[in-house]
Amino acid sequence: MRVSLRQLAEAAGVSVATASRALRDLNGVEPETREQVQAAARRLGYVRDPMLAAALSFARKAQKPVFRETLGFLAAVPEQQARHFAWLSGIHRGVRDRASALGYGLEWVEIPRQARQQKALSRQLHARGVRGLAITPVVDHVLLKIDLEWSKFCAIEIGHAIWESPLPRVQRDSYEDYFAIFSRIRERGYRRIGLAMSSADEQRRRWAILAPYLLFQRQHPDLPALRPLEEEEAYDEDTLMRWMRRERPDAIVVNGSEPLDWLKARGWRVPEDVAVCRIDCIDGRPESGLRANYEQMGQSAVSLLASSLERGELGIPALSPILSVPNTWHEGETLRRGG
Repeated sequence: MRVSLRQLAEAAGVSVATASRALRDLNGVEPETREQVQAAARRLGYVRDPMLAAALSFARKAQKPVFRETLGFLAAVPEQQARHFAWLSGIHRGVRDRASALGYGLEWVEIPRQARQQKALSRQLHARGVRGLAITPVVDHVLLKIDLEWSKFCAIEIGHAIWESPLPRVQRDSYEDYFAIFSRIRERGYRRIGLAMSSADEQRRRWAILAPYLLFQRQHPDLPALRPLEEEEAYDEDTLMRWMRRERPDAIVVNGSEPLDWLKARGWRVPEDVAVCRIDCIDGRPESGLRANYEQMGQSAVSLLASSLERGELGIPALSPILSVPNTWHEGETLRRGG
């Protein structure tokens, strides 16, 4: 039978606290007493319980992290593919860092596309005690239909991920930011300003860029009113080139890296022949335009989740607020500088 610390202390003729300090070679114990306790430990075959010792050591810390529970980071791709999507990596860093600061763990969960698999995922997450979910945007412009048992979870959508979403959302689609991007292009001397977004991406964003573009045209009747790009089949290089020849823009507003790469592949000089202004600039790319603070979006989502979890608010809320994180301007190299 294991010898307890109390039995050891009684055999050595000291208090339990003194015996504990002597065994750990801490200060405040006379050398003779320390040797007396350690000799008794050898005689009785006393062995410290490592799990108990670790627990007591943790309890003695004045400042220690408090683990609350694990949050689920739901993404449309597995974690090993995240490096291919700078925006997804940024959101994940924000979620991870804020969750850690608040005492939450984090688990990456790939979202299955099939309804049956989504139902199974609900049961699996619930069985593992995962109640808080951060649901991230899709990577292929096709909104997901997610059928989870929402009554068991507190969930926040980051960006646009779910078709007809009933959830609170943290986004970066600011009407004011998008209107300002067209105004900034005009202030730099461009007149034939075109919108070359894919229809699928516009639909996913609920036409958040098209609406301010049309208002901008209405407020500036002195500028040519170019028709926005509307692909007939696919949003690809040929579609963009046909639109460029028809509308003859001197500046275009786009999303993603492909439009600039397509233009350069066809011999267009940027910004000499046409300027490119991107709504989602990322590190390592030359485009000018808006840069989203993806890490801040992730941090804000966790703050909202933590607040709801602490109040025990599971399920779809009666009111689903939308929090918009402002974009910043990235100067880049694809738009001539203002005077």
